[in-house]
Amino acid sequence: MNPASTGVIGFAHTDNIFGRAIRFAERRDGEEGYWNHVFASRDGKLDSPVIQAEIHGVTDDKPLSTVGEYTLVALPETADPVRFFSFLDAQVGDHYGFLSITSDAFGLYLPEDVCYRQAGTWVCSGLIAGALWYAGWPPAICIPDLYSVRPSWLAKKLAANVPGSH
Repeated sequence: MNPASTGVIGFAHTDNIFGRAIRFAERRDGEEGYWNHVFASRDGKLDSPVIQAEIHGVTDDKPLSTVGEYTLVALPETADPVRFFSFLDAQVGDHYGFLSITSDAFGLYLPEDVCYRQAGTWVCSGLIAGALWYAGWPPAICIPDLYSVRPSWLAKKLAANVPGSH
């Protein structure tokens, strides 16, 4: 598979407060907890822009070289790359889901079915899971709540052997 024609999904490890909180939540829930950010790239080149949900919203203006420590996996063969990137492109400019992330943090103390979200916002793993769902990737079609998807779940589902970092 040629990543330049199909695209790649990246997983990053960051040490900011959000990154540490996501890894803590994943470890608490028995997940791997190493990768805390998910993004997409059309070709995986260092100078190419990535599409990601970050503090400033859904963006496509930062090169891969800015995401920190990362690893890349090919877009699944069962996902339509045109639909995948069409979905992501349509979300660029949407806001970041601060309320969703906060709700997830408070989820430690609240009943499982209590959550707060704002329409039209995204978190990184929900954005990529939504794009995979739109692109027809079977595991994403079965996700009951895009905001319940965390980076470790995507890493596990996309590749049992997520390669080493860069």
